[in-house]
Order: sequence, then structure tokens, then C-alpha cells
Amino acid sequence: QLVDKNPDQLWLYFMTYLNEKPQLKVSIHGFYTQTYTETESYRGSNGTYQTHVVTRSRLVTEFYFSIDLSPYICEQWGRVAVIPSAKARIAGETVTLRDALEQYTLSNKKIKEIVLEKQCHGWDLEELKKKIIALVRSTGYQNGINVAYNRVNYQIAARSSSKLSQFANSTVVRVLCCISCLCIIFGPIYYCLRTIGSARNTIVAEYMMMESDDIFLQLNAEMIVNSVIQRSILI
Repeated sequence: QLVDKNPDQLWLYFMTYLNEKPQLKVSIHGFYTQTYTETESYRGSNGTYQTHVVTRSRLVTEFYFSIDLSPYICEQWGRVAVIPSAKARIAGETVTLRDALEQYTLSNKKIKEIVLEKQCHGWDLEELKKKIIALVRSTGYQNGINVAYNRVNYQIAARSSSKLSQFANSTVVRVLCCISCLCIIFGPIYYCLRTIGSARNTIVAEYMMMESDDIFLQLNAEMIVNSVIQRSILI
């Protein structure tokens, strides 16, 4: 394919999917650990059945809901940059976008892959997580809280069109590798090949957030507080 050998065609391929901005959601989960006992039966050494009490624990969800952050992400990417590999940084090398594309297209490896990652800029997501937890705590909630981000459509991957590459990246191979004994033998080989074939440098496209995270919290604080108080579970 032209994408495998031509850096201009590879860039056009990336451009096609860059028009679709990444999707981002934040999930807020409140829970506690419940301890309970169960009676189990087992056969003793003398052949008779006996019982004993086993103590177990499980997570109990008190509230769970998500907020879509995608409307706050700009529709158009701002810039594309290359993050050099560790080896290139140590050597003090400057890697341009053209360099990164040509490294992939000039490679003769049967299994090769280059990934462009879509990143959202403008918000400190870890700081926002702390603010959300503080808001939940302000309701008097004292149990466990987990705030997590779910990203969708945030990577564009180009892979070699060789039959070996298609085989290595097939869903069937991945499933077999995970659920069968082949994982012991084929798993390390599979991941080694994927690692060797991956591009050394990271290409990122930046999408700016159109509002500040403080404005997001102001607009959604009431909904978050009400969902916690009402113990909403929306999955």
C-alpha cells in the first residue's frame, strides 16, 4: 500500500482521521467494601462432609455516573508534534514530523506500526480529579471515591499491509493468545514483535479545551452533588 512506503500518503491518512476529535468522559464512582460470611462444605479425609465459615469481601456501589467532556474539546486540532524517543533525547537529536513519517515508510520490517495520539490540552486532569473528589466530599460522603477518565477515538494507527502483520494484529490471534495455552509460548513472541515493529518516536495531535475546568465544575457542580445525594447509578 502507498501508506506503507510514501510519507505524504501516510500524512494524508492521518489527516483523514484527525478531523474526528477525541472523545472524553469522566466517571465518578462511590463505593464501600462489604464483609460477609459464607458456609462452605468440603469432604474431609475420612470421607464425610463437613462445613466451615469463610469470610469474604465485595465492593458495593453507592453511586456511579459519567459526564461527557467532549463538548468542551475543540473540533479542530491545533498542532501536531513529535515527542522524540528516549534514545533520540539522550543523543540531543531533533525529530521532525517528516523524520518520524519517513522512519516508518523507509522501514522494511514485515511487522511495523506507527501511532498518532490525539491529546486534549488546557486542563490539568489530575487536578480536576482532586476538585471533583473534594466536591463529592462536601456532601458529607465518607466512603471510597474513584474518579476515572475514559478516552475514545484517541489513536490513529497505521500498520504494515504484509500478511504477517495482518495475522499478528488480527482479533482471532489476540483472543487465542489471551485465553489459551498459546499465551505461554506465543504471547512473549507476539508482544516482542509488536514492540520491535512500533515506531520509536511518538506523534501527538493537540486539541485545546474551549473552556476552563473551573467553568466545567461551575456548570456541573449541582448535577454532581445531586447525583451523589440521590445515590444515582447510571451505567
